[in-house]
Amino acid sequence: MILAPTREIAQQIHDVLLLIGVAMPSLKIGCFVGGQSLKADRKVVGQCHVLVGTPGRLQQLFEEMQWPNSIRVIVLDEADKLFGTEDFRRAMNIFLEKLRDRKQILAFSATYDEEIREVIERHMRTPTFVDMCEGEVKLKGVTQYYTRMVKPSPQAVSTLHQNGSAIRNVMVDNDKNEDAEEEMELQGVLTQKVQVLLEILDSIAFHQCLVFCRNSRDVLSITEGLKRQGWPGMCIHGSQQQKDRSKCMSA
Repeated sequence: MILAPTREIAQQIHDVLLLIGVAMPSLKIGCFVGGQSLKADRKVVGQCHVLVGTPGRLQQLFEEMQWPNSIRVIVLDEADKLFGTEDFRRAMNIFLEKLRDRKQILAFSATYDEEIREVIERHMRTPTFVDMCEGEVKLKGVTQYYTRMVKPSPQAVSTLHQNGSAIRNVMVDNDKNEDAEEEMELQGVLTQKVQVLLEILDSIAFHQCLVFCRNSRDVLSITEGLKRQGWPGMCIHGSQQQKDRSKCMSA
């Protein structure tokens, strides 16, 4: 069984396994994530040799049926993300407690802090830790830059709104917003970020670009800001329906 923190990662793992197992026609690999038919998942989950999925959907299936005793290997992909929030950590603790007997656990992650490592190792027996980078993350061929953002002044924020160039927060109803000043300040910050991002996009040759944001609100707002400046783009976040997420990933 392979657990991943997002539907997209689970689907990518599933696709790679299908390619690897192409010479084994009898090998059955299933992908179980939210946003797809639960009824269809119930029919096939017990027939698969390899289960790939997100914790929420697999937990739902196992609790409806019966926690399997045939699973011998549990792979945690992006393990730091699987234990990174309270909801995920709660689900993972249930998983590993229910499936703990005679199981080998393999946890993979590009980043491990001590807290996450201790949480994961509670579910392991005499674990071995392998550090591929000897304590230092090395991104060969990648040049990294950062820009220090300065909080815009009230005058600058006011100017942005007066000339209509402010990026609106698309997840806030301004008519119902109790703190209009705070909302205007947030829009000023988002606008500034988009301006810096546009400078980067204009100065670097690329075929496709990924922009990661802290939350769904920023994803939607920055996507809108880029489109207003003529940059074609699509957004993906956890509140979307699965068909919209899949459409974005295949674009």
